[in-house]
Formats: sequence, structure tokens, C-alpha cells
Amino acid sequence: MRKNLLVSACCLSVALVGCGQEQPQVVAKTKPVSLLEVPVGSVSFPVSCKAEAASLVERGVAFLHHMMYDEANVVFGMAGDKDPDCAMAYWGQAMTLIRPLWPDAPTPAQLERGSQLVDKSHSLGGGSAREARYLQTTRAYFGDGEASTVPQRLQRFSMAWKSLAESHPDDLEARAFYSLALRAIADNNDASLAQQRQAGAIAESVLAENPNHPGAHHYIIHAYDFPALAAKALPVADHYGKITPRVPHATHMMTHIYTRLGQWEKAIDWNNISAESAWDLCVQSGEISPHYTHSLDYLAYAYLQLGQDQEVLEILSKAEQLQPPYSELSRAISAYAFAALPARYALERRDWEAAARLQPRTPATFPWAEAHDAYVAITHFARAIALARLGKPDEASADIGMLRTLRQRVATSSPYWAKQIEIQEQAALAWQSYARGDLDSAFRQMKNAVAIEASTEKHPVTPGEVLPAAELYGDMLLEAGRYDRALTAYLASLQRTPLRFNGLYGAAQAAMGMNDRATARMYFGQLVAMAKETKSPRPATVEAKKILASL
Repeated sequence: MRKNLLVSACCLSVALVGCGQEQPQVVAKTKPVSLLEVPVGSVSFPVSCKAEAASLVERGVAFLHHMMYDEANVVFGMAGDKDPDCAMAYWGQAMTLIRPLWPDAPTPAQLERGSQLVDKSHSLGGGSAREARYLQTTRAYFGDGEASTVPQRLQRFSMAWKSLAESHPDDLEARAFYSLALRAIADNNDASLAQQRQAGAIAESVLAENPNHPGAHHYIIHAYDFPALAAKALPVADHYGKITPRVPHATHMMTHIYTRLGQWEKAIDWNNISAESAWDLCVQSGEISPHYTHSLDYLAYAYLQLGQDQEVLEILSKAEQLQPPYSELSRAISAYAFAALPARYALERRDWEAAARLQPRTPATFPWAEAHDAYVAITHFARAIALARLGKPDEASADIGMLRTLRQRVATSSPYWAKQIEIQEQAALAWQSYARGDLDSAFRQMKNAVAIEASTEKHPVTPGEVLPAAELYGDMLLEAGRYDRALTAYLASLQRTPLRFNGLYGAAQAAMGMNDRATARMYFGQLVAMAKETKSPRPATVEAKKILASL
């Protein structure tokens, strides 16, 4: 199944034509299909609209379950054209503006548009008691204009879906949307992951009755996208692409689980397919889709863990050639990818010179905004770490100061991302202290970063931390000759993020320092086995092979 499908992507469209921009050496691999033809799985959503509109509403619901929001909006709009009195068509358009698990908050314009659609749907009224309850779900989110915070909206949204699912227990779509809403309000700091487990169980109950339900597949993956739960979603991940082989976000979603489990080959296969399908199914305007950039970040992350750096260099080259316009759909996703991709490439390869040269808010053609400050921090983190590793701790101070500033800027709007920046800031301070020879402060600060990171979970927007704090701590301890403690740190990191290239290499090196030949052989062996197809092996891979041969 493995193939290299580095392509430039746009989004789905009803009538698929060429994208508005030319990309070098890009060829669509398969015949494009339309929104009305692409397989989307199986949903049942009867509504009291005219027959032609009703079928479009049902397909729009399927796209909602795939989180293909622009495409769902187009289909719901078509339903409204077919039957202007179809309240559920306007309900569906409002639902496309509610993106519970995505990183961006709705804009004032989107809130206003959502309120207008809610008013329109209620003015028409649902054709049944069930439909009337559906209309209440979007009112719960948009009903008070701009007065509520996103968490408050999501709480009301979840309660509305809970009420609907309980009043109509045979309605699988209501049950599926309740699973999503419950996952959206789940507390990721709760070590028991109780709400995530509940959301997953609800989605599993839908899947038991409809094995090809798109939302059940999608929401199980999101519910179990945690180290302790990921294996529970593996059968679902393996099946999701079979029911929707051409929907870009669907063909990406299973790679959340493959990434959690270190199944890099599968992650590469499906993110390539996701990128290809996003290219084949593009809008006439040629807008750059976040589904594409999101897949690129996951794809590069997987290639890096196999030491396949040339493939990542090609991804970076393609990303650099992208030109506006960028889709307005969740630009935060693209902003994260643009910040993370070059940082990952430099840091994972320990190319400190390249990391120190990174520039924030690149490419300049992307419409960076204050809402993207949390992702801009990635560049400053990479530069601070690199400058410290280059023995220039004083020069790292400016980037560490920017991390502090960015953390303060986002603290009110996003406590989660503020904490992620705090982890980066503490790690950068630790390496600055280490470069200055203050090992006590360095170890204390690095342990603090590890502790904070252990109390959080990664956001779905990222395949993983740019550099895990526990792995960075292992690097520091290894360099300081504290081999036993270094091995402990690496093992903790590998438990959270299995089969990371540098985690395996570090664990093997620490074991060598302890003269634990059996442990060193095990981790060097895993590293060599993973990197078997590497065209241009990293020095670490070459070294691992030599050491392995001598053990």
C-alpha cells in the first residue's frame, strides 16, 4: 500500500475542476469525484422536507460526522435550494459553524451567521417533534449571540444533545452527535478519562447497530486518542478508511491512533491518501485547505520517526510553494502546521544551526493573526533550545522572553495553550541553565517541564509535542552522564509516545552508558528495524547498526 503521494491540496467541491494555482510536478492519481458521489459511510436521517432536499440533508449529516464542514455547508445549501422551507437544511448550515474539537473559536461574524440560521430554522419549524428537538441543539450554542464563552456554549450544546439522545434512544445520529459533544467538554486533566470513555462507549453503541457509521468511527478515535486508550480504537481505525476511502479528513483520522501506537507505516500510508484525496476533491477557488496542511504535519512526524528525512524535506518544499488564498475554515490548523513543520525537521535531526535560523510567522503569505500566537511559540521554543545547545545561552534569552510574552497573551483565551507554552518555556530555561553550567537549576527546571507535560494531553491538532519534555530531560541527563536517570526519562517518554526515533536512540545510548548490553541491543534493534527503508540514513542510524553488530 505504501506510496509517496506528496501533493498540494484544496477541498471538496460539487463540481470538481482544476485548482486555482499550479503546483510543480503534481498529478492527480485518481479520477476526481463529486460531493454527491464520494462514499461517506452510512447514516439514516429522515426529515420532513421534499424528497430531493431530504436526501441532501442526510448526506450533509454524513459530512458533518467527517468534520468536512465546508463540504457539509455546500450540501445543506443545496438542500435549502431544493426546498426553501426545509428547516433542517438551515439547522445543518448552523451545525457546520460548530466545530467542537477544532482549535479555533468562532468569529463574531460566524456567531452572527449562526444566530441568523437558528432564527431561520425556528421560523420554519421542524416538521416533527424530533426535528424540533434538533433545532434546539443549535439554539443552545448560538442562542445568546456573543454573550457566552466557547466552553459555556459547548456545555449547553452537550446538554441539548444529551436530552435529544435520551428522548429518542433509537436515533443513532442523535446518539453520535451526543458522543461528539460529550467528548468536546471532557476534562483532559482527569486521569481517569471518565468522560472520554463515556463518549467512546456511546459511539461504540452506534457502531454496534450500524457498522459503517462515519460518526461512530470518527468519535471513537477522538474519544480514545490518549496513550491509555488508543489500542481500543485500533480496529475502528483500520476500518474507517474502508468505508470512506476518498474523504480527506476521514482518511487522516485513523492516523491519530497509528501515531499514538507508533505504527508509522500506516500513518504514512493514510496521510498520503488524505493529501491525495484533498487534491482530487478541490474547490474551484483553489483555496488551501486545512485538511491538507493537517495531514502534512502528521505525515512529516511519521517520516521523521523512521529517519526518512528526505521525504520530509520534500514535504517542506511543497508547503513552501503553497500560495494564497487560504481557506477561512480553521486557519488555526494551517497555522499550527506551518509553525511545526520546519521546527520538527530541524529539532528531530538535531540540526541546531537550522533551528536557530527559523523565523516566526512563516510563510509570510499566510494570514497570521493574534489567534495563532500559541503556535508562533513553537518557533521561539525551537530557536531557544537550539541556541542553548549551540552554547549560546545568552542569545536564547530573547526567544525565552517571547515565550513568556506569548504565554501571557493566550492565558485568558486558552489556558490549555498557555500551559503548552509554559512547558516550552521551562524546557528552554532548563537548557539555558545547562549551557551556563548550572546543572542543579537545569535539572529542576526540566523536571518541572516534564511534570507539567505529564498533567496535560496533546491537542488533536498535533501528532505530538515538537519535542517531548521527558525526552528532552533524557537528553540532558545523558549528556551529563547520568545514565540510569536518563534511561528512566526516556522510558517514561516512550510510554507516552511509543517508538519515537530519538527516544529509542536515547534509551539505547543510556543503556550503553550503564553497560546494560541487553537493553541497548533491544532499543538499537528497534531503531534499526524501523529505519530499514531510509534512503539517506541519519548518523544515529549508521551508529546504531555498527554498535548493534558489535553487541
